[in-house]
Amino acid sequence: MTWMWGNGRTAGVLPMGEVLCYVAGVTKEPTTARYTQDHLEPIFRDRFKGFGDVLALGSFPDRWIYTVMDEVKPPTPRFKGRVVVLGDAAHASCPFWA
Repeated sequence: MTWMWGNGRTAGVLPMGEVLCYVAGVTKEPTTARYTQDHLEPIFRDRFKGFGDVLALGSFPDRWIYTVMDEVKPPTPRFKGRVVVLGDAAHASCPFWA
């Protein structure tokens, strides 16, 4: 598995056998951003061009999946009395990092 960070974006590749791999990328988009399947390839290639040819692995744009994720920030403070919320319990996780 390879995961890269840079310029407010992340991209990763996870082999899933001899001929398949899972390629994922995360960018911060405007809260109103919603893209249709036919717009994904140029958008993805633009967003992740700084990661070399990572999207060359995804040579089947019709199989690409776009999912909106909302940033969740728990209220502060994250403690009450003798109870403190830390680590993974203190934040939401991306579906593919859980």
